[in-house]
Amino acid sequence: MIYEVTLILDHNKQILDLVDKNYNNFFVHDFRPVYYTKWWKSTVKNNSTFEFENLEVRNMQMDIQTDYEGLKQVTKNNHHLFVFQSDKKTPDNFEIHQLFCAEKYEILKQNKLKHWFLASYEETIIGSFDKEFIEGIKSDIRYSKMIRY
Repeated sequence: MIYEVTLILDHNKQILDLVDKNYNNFFVHDFRPVYYTKWWKSTVKNNSTFEFENLEVRNMQMDIQTDYEGLKQVTKNNHHLFVFQSDKKTPDNFEIHQLFCAEKYEILKQNKLKHWFLASYEETIIGSFDKEFIEGIKSDIRYSKMIRY
């Protein structure tokens, strides 16, 4: 079963207060460091096969795997985030955009997903397979007035 709550947050950094401190693995899907379409100079490289220097790039997006400290960086000045929290790292062959809707949550659960946070500007949908996690957020006085019904 899936449990969700929608909050109206002042800033995406508030997600840091909401994450479950028992799990330190975060997968950020389709992270975009810049959300407007504008060209900028950059160096693009991966671990070994290429490095492009002094290119102009735009619309860059990537998946990020990180811990809590890295999530702090990701939430800075970002208006749209899709963050998954789990008790293990995301496997190399896991690609969420290829999951079919009917099977998506069951596959996520099999891959040890615990919670997810879909933040878009001020509205954040928090989902979990753990009812107590969601109920804890709903009953927390800091967030009870932020719930969108």
